[in-house]
Amino acid sequence: MSEQRRSLRTAPTPRTFYSPEATPQRHNPPRAAASHSHASGTNNTGSQGSNGVNGTGGTAHFPTFQTPAANLPVGRPVLTPRTAPEKFVSPLPEAQPGTQQYPYGQPVQKFGVGHNGSTMMNRIIMGLKSGMSTEVDYSLSQLVKISFEAGDELRSDIFPGLSIMLFDILRTLPELVKTHGHTDSVDHKHYTHALEKIIEAALILRNMSIVQENALEFATSPTHKFKALAAEILTLADHSNLVEVKCYVLDMVECLASYFPNVSQNDPLFDWLVTGLASDDRGQLLGSLRAIVRMLMGRDEYNQISEVPIASVERMTSLLMLEDEELVSACLDFLYQYTTNEENVARLLSMPWGFSTVKQLVRLLCFHGITGEQLVYVKSQRRPKKPVPEIPVLPPDIVNELLTYPEPDRATKWMRCTFTDSPEHDITQIALWQAYQSRFNDFAPQHPLLPAAEFIKNVSVAFASASAMVIPANPQTGTQPKFIIKGIRPREVPVDTRGKEYVRCRWDTCLSNIKDTRELWHHILLQHIGVDPQSGAAIKSGDERDREERERLQQQLPPQLGPDGQPLPLPPLPPPPPTPAIDIPTDPSLTAVPLRCKYYACRYSATHPPFTTPMEMAFHVRTHLPSANSYLHSLPKEEQEMMADPFGRIIIQRCQTSTDEKGEAVGIPLTSVLVLRNIRRRGGGMGKMVLADCRERLGEVMCLNKTLAGYVTELVCDDE
Repeated sequence: MSEQRRSLRTAPTPRTFYSPEATPQRHNPPRAAASHSHASGTNNTGSQGSNGVNGTGGTAHFPTFQTPAANLPVGRPVLTPRTAPEKFVSPLPEAQPGTQQYPYGQPVQKFGVGHNGSTMMNRIIMGLKSGMSTEVDYSLSQLVKISFEAGDELRSDIFPGLSIMLFDILRTLPELVKTHGHTDSVDHKHYTHALEKIIEAALILRNMSIVQENALEFATSPTHKFKALAAEILTLADHSNLVEVKCYVLDMVECLASYFPNVSQNDPLFDWLVTGLASDDRGQLLGSLRAIVRMLMGRDEYNQISEVPIASVERMTSLLMLEDEELVSACLDFLYQYTTNEENVARLLSMPWGFSTVKQLVRLLCFHGITGEQLVYVKSQRRPKKPVPEIPVLPPDIVNELLTYPEPDRATKWMRCTFTDSPEHDITQIALWQAYQSRFNDFAPQHPLLPAAEFIKNVSVAFASASAMVIPANPQTGTQPKFIIKGIRPREVPVDTRGKEYVRCRWDTCLSNIKDTRELWHHILLQHIGVDPQSGAAIKSGDERDREERERLQQQLPPQLGPDGQPLPLPPLPPPPPTPAIDIPTDPSLTAVPLRCKYYACRYSATHPPFTTPMEMAFHVRTHLPSANSYLHSLPKEEQEMMADPFGRIIIQRCQTSTDEKGEAVGIPLTSVLVLRNIRRRGGGMGKMVLADCRERLGEVMCLNKTLAGYVTELVCDDE
């Protein structure tokens, strides 16, 4: 039994997985064999268990499953250009007899294939030359677009003949209007189409005229004859369908006016521009003004501008009151050119509206000016500061704080509280040591002083820029060697160990240094004015205080009885001496001391009577005390000194007008002052008299507007 337990158990039957045949074949056995095989298989399964153990009647039956042979299809390879490229090669066509063979069987390319053809501008020019209606329409529409987007590239020297063809189209307008445009009514199709093409040509020429090279050629070329053409078009009938083309032609005249030859007598174009000054159309008025000014600017030798009617000049001066910057600028340009001649200025000032015109010009000196205030610090000539006669004495609170430090820290902090850096100053070593010794000599038993040699060496610790030096003796002057400390000077007011400055009392000869402004106020009230800081009552003199004390003591003593048993009356007190207004030693011969402010640099006492009460004087002294504002102390020392002096700063009113990148005046204010200058120079006595009435306003403008100050000075100052 033990042998059976120690033996290993029998290994189980290994499982076999199903794997189909690699090359399955279909078998069709005879029917008899199949039946026999099926019968034998049935009998065998009935006598077998799942594990091959013979089963009996109650044993579970597990039939053996056999998968029939799979009938899988046989795969065939698919031919592709990659697997069988030889199957996909097309045979070359056989050459026909009498034809030329080409490599790879490609035919000859047709003419023009692969070429972009002519450029856009070349096609446009050729289209205009062709005269075909569709080509001309296409060329003009493309030129309108190009002239708007890239007008600088449309130059007549780069594209010769382009401007000539456009002017030829524009030159057909007078004949077209004469033939078909007698009335401003409904037009037929041919007239409307032709007018549209003329308007497009005028727009293209207008955009090309902005370029300086094109403008020079259009104005001076004898081929174009633009001046005569413009006069002919502008003098056409005022039909609504001609307004657009006239506007374009007027813009061209404005661009080319500077390049026209000198204006002659009875010039039709100039005459039409003069009549345009009376037009109600703003565009025509602006174009006429600008064209006249540019046509006569700097070359009006025969005073052609005098042909402008005086009514039109009056209208220009009236338009100055409008808030239209563009129109006002054009009117001022016209008035500037008009006032360059003495006859025109005399005619202008002789009119009743001449004086009002000058006032309008003065008003325009600050046109659209930005007003504001400018704070200016007046840096007056500073007198050299008086040298400090002695080293400032430290207040007791700083001394008590310094006594808590051991040596040499105490000496270092004392130097920093009493002295400051100053590269140009120096002090003798003996004076420095004596000042330190005299201040702390009373405390030497409890707080020993630093030796003199160590004290001098400690100067470089307190101030890095200071150093001990020896000035050698000079036999010529007889001076002895001098031992100094270079790079420090005494402070005007001491500072504490944390660097906070004390406030010096500037009352007469008082040299007290106070901790802050509040304590300085109490110090002045108590010591100099004689007012109690707590109650506000005047402090009484010593005799008056003694008298009140005697009265109080007599009331506390028991009464003395006389012979009749009645209390005796108190002896009369001596009369009180006159009470001085200020509790300071005074001359007994004086009955009162006048209350005057003795604060440093106070001008009030010199121009006003003395104060009547100490409290009134205290209110005045309060204005002298330095401000405790933290902002003031955060400023640089130079600005603190300027702001401390009420006369050291002034507020200037400013009126800033338009300027260029160099800061010089431009625009309407500049043109206005130039017109006024022409009136003063060429107006004679009448011009000076008119400007004299505006002298006050001109002086104000000269102060407010810095950019025009130089020009206005010529108007205000006399020639002498």
